[in-house]
Amino acid sequence: MSCRCLLLPILTACLALISGAGCQQNRTAEFEQQNADQSATTEQVCRMTAVLMNVPPKSVKPNTTLGELGADELDFVELVMELEEHFNVTIPDESSDQLLGSDGEAGLNQVTMSKLATVVDRQRVGAK
Repeated sequence: MSCRCLLLPILTACLALISGAGCQQNRTAEFEQQNADQSATTEQVCRMTAVLMNVPPKSVKPNTTLGELGADELDFVELVMELEEHFNVTIPDESSDQLLGSDGEAGLNQVTMSKLATVVDRQRVGAK
């Protein structure tokens, strides 16, 4: 086998790395994993919220708000505590306050399952 035959695959691999093809594949795989993690977290948040609010699980979707489920501020605090325990994270008061905003009970109409899952995932990433 000639040296040229051996060098071609090596040069091709080097060019792919230099052009960023390898990096792009890694970024794509990382993005897909993050989406899968977010989706799994959202599903778990939906199930936990359904149990807490005593509603059918199928009625809680990623865009369902706590206000739509009839939650009050105490339900919100209880849910945050359950999420912290289940996911083994600490959700800072600032994050909870940002979700609710200054409207208190009216803010529950802005808190979706997806938003809760995003807060949980941010804390999980920060804990690593």
